[in-house]
Amino acid sequence: MRAPRVELAATATAALLVAQQVGSNAIRDGLLLSHFPVTAVPWFVGTAAILAVPASHSSGRLLLRFGPGRVAPALVALGAALFALEWVLFGLEPRAAAVVLYLHSSVLGAIAISSFWSLLNERLDPHASKALMARVAAAATLGGLVGGIGAERVAAVLSARALLAALALVSLAAAVGVLSARGSARAQAP
Repeated sequence: MRAPRVELAATATAALLVAQQVGSNAIRDGLLLSHFPVTAVPWFVGTAAILAVPASHSSGRLLLRFGPGRVAPALVALGAALFALEWVLFGLEPRAAAVVLYLHSSVLGAIAISSFWSLLNERLDPHASKALMARVAAAATLGGLVGGIGAERVAAVLSARALLAALALVSLAAAVGVLSARGSARAQAP
């Protein structure tokens, strides 16, 4: 039988990761269009796509070498550190922060979420965990809704910079959640 702590961590972490990604994409696009002309968007999309190829290849190699139990928490923690860097940079040079955020959100965000799902797939018995995986997927969907609404509210009530700080905190909480979810899930699976 799985530990309730591992199940709760997996469910909450999925919600946090998707909320953070949706919120990140919202501010990413808002900052980009606030600081660059719309004609620059294809250049950003192309650059992110070009960077995503070696980044995803490298993450795959890291997953094979070290396993998702080590790689997933590191990638999510890296995302939290990048949000903190973007928060600082936004106060100094908003255009530079918009560039870093665009590339961070477009490239690292999906890779970090994918590594979390790899962790769950590796640690949990797929047949015994169908109900848990359904709850995790539902929590991720709810996280997307909360992330979108939350990003809009934080940016509207406080500021875009405050949203970057909030995203750093959500990512940090998700990193802790990934560490908890990796815990002893393999030993807990029936």
